[in-house]
Amino acid sequence: MKICIFDDDKPLSMKKVLLIILLFTTAMAYAQDGAIPSAQDGKVSFLKRLTTRVDLFTDIWKGGSDTIKPGKINPGISFYITIDNPLGEKKTPWSYSYGLGLTSENFYNDNFIGYRKNASGVYETYYYKIPVKTTDNLATVSYKKNKMVLTYLDAPLEFRYHKGAFRAAAGMKFGLLLGAHTKYVGDDVNDKLGNLTIKQATTRNMDATRYGATFSIGYGILLFNGYYQLSKVYKDGLGPDIYPISLGISLRPFK
Repeated sequence: MKICIFDDDKPLSMKKVLLIILLFTTAMAYAQDGAIPSAQDGKVSFLKRLTTRVDLFTDIWKGGSDTIKPGKINPGISFYITIDNPLGEKKTPWSYSYGLGLTSENFYNDNFIGYRKNASGVYETYYYKIPVKTTDNLATVSYKKNKMVLTYLDAPLEFRYHKGAFRAAAGMKFGLLLGAHTKYVGDDVNDKLGNLTIKQATTRNMDATRYGATFSIGYGILLFNGYYQLSKVYKDGLGPDIYPISLGISLRPFK
């Protein structure tokens, strides 16, 4: 059995997000076309400065509480379109870049999410362990999957060094939360519906924005990347203090 639960949040649809990225790229192309001389004048054209990158990574939870046991592997993926801008008039290995992209993160854990009133009378988010036994305490609860999925529209800003095939970059990434949901696949803890799938979409008490430091280093199209989130997933006082740290690899098939 599959159960879907939705709250009152109305995140941007994926079509709108892709349209934003397309409009951003098109606007930058027109703006830079008039401002940047052609390659014949000794400068690099806009299309040659357009770069794409795919990040494959796993997240490490920093903070939280002792009741939350994160999964050993929490896979995520990002896709970016960025514009590389050389620093200086002459040929140089230094540049800065900015762009837009999409990120999807999976946080596996052994907790359900609930809401309770705090001392201020506001409903806060809390995590509690998935029961070992059903409510009648007769059957053991087993589950195949339990995770939270976060989707962001990200805007990276980097300073880059590129000499030969060697590449390195450091900067910041700013994100807008597009949506979040939890997914549980396992036994009904009330022992009434048997094995079921519960998908609950909610961004309640989550911070609508995020930011953190980024770095990457590698050779050719393959790089190692990292992201240290400085902001929390939940708003202050309305949820556990979770700061994701991402480590993985980057693929840059074009430039």
